[in-house]
Amino acid sequence: MIEKYFDWASTSPMCQASLEAYCRYASEYPANPSSTHSLGIKAHEALEDLRDRCAQALGAKSEHIYFTSGGTESDTIALSSLAMGLGEGKVFYSSSEHNAITGLDGFFKRLKYTLCPVPFKKGEVDVQALCSRIDSSTKLVSIMMVNNVTGTINDIQSIAKALRAASPRRLLIHTDAVQAAGKIPLDLESLDVDTAAFSAHKFQGPRGIGMLYNRNSDLVVINKAGGQERGVRGGTEALASIAGMTAALELATKDLEASWSHVASIRSYCMQKLKDNGFTIISKTEGDFSPYILCLAAPPVPSEVFLRVIGEKGYCLSAGSACSSHVKSKTQGVLASLGYPPFITGSSLRLSFGPSTRMEDAQALIEEMIRAKEALC
Repeated sequence: MIEKYFDWASTSPMCQASLEAYCRYASEYPANPSSTHSLGIKAHEALEDLRDRCAQALGAKSEHIYFTSGGTESDTIALSSLAMGLGEGKVFYSSSEHNAITGLDGFFKRLKYTLCPVPFKKGEVDVQALCSRIDSSTKLVSIMMVNNVTGTINDIQSIAKALRAASPRRLLIHTDAVQAAGKIPLDLESLDVDTAAFSAHKFQGPRGIGMLYNRNSDLVVINKAGGQERGVRGGTEALASIAGMTAALELATKDLEASWSHVASIRSYCMQKLKDNGFTIISKTEGDFSPYILCLAAPPVPSEVFLRVIGEKGYCLSAGSACSSHVKSKTQGVLASLGYPPFITGSSLRLSFGPSTRMEDAQALIEEMIRAKEALC
């Protein structure tokens, strides 16, 4: 437990179950899972057992689960590999996507794709408007399941169903589900998406390990390397990290309802207290949203100034996604794409919570934030 840590959406501390699994597998399975000797075979069997367990936790088939280095690589493999085999056409994704997706702009343009924005209405995907733009030249649509800045949840199952009905041809659908695993119920096989990305360190697993869900047999592999992960992602599998990820995922899935209720009460308290004291709440307060994320603003105080002041008290929060060297501009771009004005985007902050976040620590943070705003305004 980290008392003053409110940046779980950036990364979460490894849980004890994950740490123990990591250490045990690192000790008990020293061999390369691709080796043909007895210890290699033992490691391979352990790897496939972990794959089965991850698949079960996500409502997927084992043959659709591929281990990667994390969400960014999973997004990259999915979109770049799919694009290589599609030819020219339209690709839909929004500027509110993680930069693991938007960072592929240049790649798609070099392949002569036309990049089309996903339309939004009040911060949510406007499914009707999106479907009206789908035609025979549309090849790929990517929509984030849980927005990492605002916490808004997109109903990917309903969106995929609408897209399938609207498209005159089979289009490919990808979702970045990094902020969803271990936090909202998932049944991947029922979503009707072709690919999905996951990252262990978002649900208290190790850093540097993740998963790609892929059910598209036509995926074009750019670099098979050593042929691991059925040729989709080469390189010796990090068995200990995979074990840590599996343990964390199983625990998070098991405790999903209790954790949701716990963080929802904390978010509700923080939201109301901050709203009552002059902060602007950006995240949704009704409908589908993740209670693990609360995005707000403290106008006219710039984000970096507020973070510096509150950071001097030892508190850790952020202005948005930490996966960019230009965090402030990235977050402002996401919020601007959702229709927020500069005086709001320029003072945006993000609180994010986890299963071990305590109410008393959240209460202490809010009091410090209120004092900081009064001092800075």
